[in-house]
Amino acid sequence: MKYSPADIINSWIHTKDGRLDRDSELMFSITTPFTEIKSVWPCLTSFAAQIIKRRLVKEATQAVRSSSGLHAVVSRKSSLQKAEWVDIGATTVPDVAGILQLQQPLTWEYLTSIAARKPRVRKGVVCVRKNRPVESVSIFISSFLPGEVIHQKYLKVCTHALAALNFSRNQQARRLPVAKGILFFAVSAPVDLFSYESRIGNMPSYSSIYRTLRSLADQETAATQAHGRDASKWGIMWIDNVQQYIRQRDLRIGRENQMKVGIAATYFEIDPEGFVEGAADLDDKRMRIAENKRKDLTIDQVLSWVDHQHLETVGVLHWLKVLTDYIPELESYRTHVSLLFRTRAPKHRIPARKTEVYPLATSGKNETVTTELKDALLDFFAQIGHLKTMRLVG
Repeated sequence: MKYSPADIINSWIHTKDGRLDRDSELMFSITTPFTEIKSVWPCLTSFAAQIIKRRLVKEATQAVRSSSGLHAVVSRKSSLQKAEWVDIGATTVPDVAGILQLQQPLTWEYLTSIAARKPRVRKGVVCVRKNRPVESVSIFISSFLPGEVIHQKYLKVCTHALAALNFSRNQQARRLPVAKGILFFAVSAPVDLFSYESRIGNMPSYSSIYRTLRSLADQETAATQAHGRDASKWGIMWIDNVQQYIRQRDLRIGRENQMKVGIAATYFEIDPEGFVEGAADLDDKRMRIAENKRKDLTIDQVLSWVDHQHLETVGVLHWLKVLTDYIPELESYRTHVSLLFRTRAPKHRIPARKTEVYPLATSGKNETVTTELKDALLDFFAQIGHLKTMRLVG
């Protein structure tokens, strides 16, 4: 036949005789089973509403499972998804948005349709709303304009709203709520805000956020010590003194302004591809010192090792970059100067690699006192797992 079931349903839903006055309140009914409704309009709309409800509940059930990626648990040792520092950061919202789009496509479509207005078209140009900055995670979806496809960006509000709904359904699906709680903790938000946001289901309680941070700190400690004990890996520890002036706002007897002095340290992992293992050989260093080749070194030899032509090229390009950056009349040459940096200036380009950084706990010792500096170093060595070194030096 040339007609399909959709043609029949379309005729039913548009006929003027499809709804009786006594059944008008049953339109889009969720409580009354559609099989008990006699009129066409209320029956079809209630049928659509009820099957969509079941589908949304099914998607939510799948999304809050431990295997979905939304779990961030710290209290259970047997949990499949432990909260880690990689789950908290600039990629948290895009990652959660991707999971929600994968696990709850129908729910996501409904929320984005509610949150986003149809783009207006003026003189053939699509005007996107500027308020409520949109999410950077985006895919190509059908435009509101027939026959076209546009790059529609999803609103952040949809990600947070759906994450809050899933967190209300399952308290372990808290990856994004935990990130929000850590943000509140970092900016020293009042405890009352934690209580309010926890009560309305936007994030866990203050105690849960605190336990999460303790667990993350323990994980970072274990990772730092594991790297420090690994004989095949190398690292650099940077230390520096820190001061904080404590001013007494409420002066009383026994209170006075004072300077808090301490030492802060950070441990950096050296890229194994750019580090020569023999550089840390103490015996080789002592042998080279014993050869005393420094006595034959001259200034002319040092200058001969410098590529003066390349040094001049880099200096000239830096000056040209300053001129093109700060003089409006020369702005048109900025692109060409950048091209020269990439073509003429590079000599030995080091590939960009991520450096693993392990911040260590600060010490209240004073580095200007030798004994206290030694105590601080022993403390820092112990934090990177060098317990044997600590015992030997002690």
